Amino acid sequence: MTTGTQYLKMLEHELKDVPEPLRREWLADYTEHFRLAIENGQPEADICLELGDPRDIARELKLNMGMEKAVKSGSLMQLSRAMLIGTSLGVFNLLFVLAPFIAVIAVIISLWAVVVALFGSALLALWGGFVQDSHSGMAGISLALITTGLGILFGVLTKALTRWFVRGTSRYLQANRRLIQESSR
Repeated sequence: MTTGTQYLKMLEHELKDVPEPLRREWLADYTEHFRLAIENGQPEADICLELGDPRDIARELKLNMGMEKAVKSGSLMQLSRAMLIGTSLGVFNLLFVLAPFIAVIAVIISLWAVVVALFGSALLALWGGFVQDSHSGMAGISLALITTGLGILFGVLTKALTRWFVRGTSRYLQANRRLIQESSR
């Protein structure tokens, strides 16, 4: 659970490269928002959830700052560049990244289902081995050991694949964020 103070500190950290007067103004606005919401009886955790991730807010504020800067400076080139990068990233992500992302998530979920099924079949084989006669019992125990081994193997491989996917997705999102931030400067 995030408190208002923690939330504002995170927002301030994300806005560290914004000029001081503007940063103070934005933080004062969000501090006032927290104060008014608390006076109206809203819990701090709900306020934080309502506002969203401080990183997203900072990114939007910086992007808007870059757009305003481009408009004020009258630099059509800077404005066009910011618009082009923002639009092309959105289109690219929607067309070429979303479908493979969903497909990989489906594969990872399926692999975890296989792991659960292997462990479940090991339990069933073990149970069946004890319920049947002695010959079936040995076969059941053997099958349980084999499926447990396969479950462990698939579990380790699926965990590694899941970590690799999460890291790759995180790096991709950070690269997108850097592109947007650089375009607004």
